[in-house]
Amino acid sequence: MLSRTALLTAMALMLLGIFWLACSKKNAAINDSPATTITSGIGMYFPLNEGYSTTYSVSYSNGSHETVRYEAGHEVPFGSVTATEWHSFTALGSVSTSYFKITDSAIDHYAGLSESPQRILELPLQLGHTWAVEVNSGDDYNYYYDSLATDTDYKDAVDTTINDNDGPLFSYPALGSIYLTVEGFEGLTLDNGTYYSSALKISSTDRSGNTSYYWYVTGVGLVKYVLDATGTDFPEGRVVGELETYGFN
Repeated sequence: MLSRTALLTAMALMLLGIFWLACSKKNAAINDSPATTITSGIGMYFPLNEGYSTTYSVSYSNGSHETVRYEAGHEVPFGSVTATEWHSFTALGSVSTSYFKITDSAIDHYAGLSESPQRILELPLQLGHTWAVEVNSGDDYNYYYDSLATDTDYKDAVDTTINDNDGPLFSYPALGSIYLTVEGFEGLTLDNGTYYSSALKISSTDRSGNTSYYWYVTGVGLVKYVLDATGTDFPEGRVVGELETYGFN
């Protein structure tokens, strides 16, 4: 039989364990990495588990600012394979749905199920590796983004100006990219102090000479993007998005 002291000790440990379990459930932070995310291959850089979301603080060159949230949805039939819904939200309640498809060697974004794919990542993730954004037809393509000012803007890759009244690059933050290039891995600190020791950096230059940059982190996804950095007028980019929160709501 347990002594009184041993019994009291056991009860105290049991109560402590119950308290810790309750607190851990209550404080499940949205910044936790998704427990079921892809753990190998290129999919590590863009988690698409249903319900996984990323929220960005987005700043524009005209001084405006907003928060944009993306969330992975259901898998849907897509030819002989499947694609994952990609829902985009703004504070004003606008919602847009596009699609992503991950293969063994690439990640493709579709503005719609009938649209041509745009390749955002492709193996090998080695310094200098370059690929065409437009998977099917080479140099010329049209991409779209939803705007808070107008329902939908269509712009050709040759004309990639951003007006002051344009809203977020809503479906996915792509801007006039013709080719994407792996710039390697580097340490990255966001404005909120979050530090990533090994972020994958991708660059893109359009026909006007403007450069965009994207940083991805395994198990998290896109953590920062800088769009349309001209080097003179907008050296820091016309649009800058930084990750605020990620995880499952």
